[in-house]
Amino acid sequence: MSEMTEAEITSAFVLHVRTEHPDLLFCGTVGGVNAPIGQKVKANREGYNKGIPDLIFYEPRGKHHGLAIEMKTRVGRLRPHQEEWIFKLADRGYKAVVCRSLEEAKQVLKNYLTQE
Repeated sequence: MSEMTEAEITSAFVLHVRTEHPDLLFCGTVGGVNAPIGQKVKANREGYNKGIPDLIFYEPRGKHHGLAIEMKTRVGRLRPHQEEWIFKLADRGYKAVVCRSLEEAKQVLKNYLTQE
């Protein structure tokens, strides 16, 4: 069986969240979407920032304001602007992580939601 792509991991995780946690407030970002240059310019003008994590959960838990997840494959590399977002979000009280599989993302979310 071949390894899942980043898009496949993200899609499967979103389905899991929508099925198992339908009341969670979260949003995916458009970073992985391949859009024409005009669309990218428009998105930038409207506030999109390169490097923002793939999924953001607007659910405070424990000491965190929310959870941000950047999805990567087992061998996927973070780009500098993605690392910067993760550090800046953590500095501002968010739990910001990189997940490299569907199972890891499920476990991160479970652990996050059960913290006090």
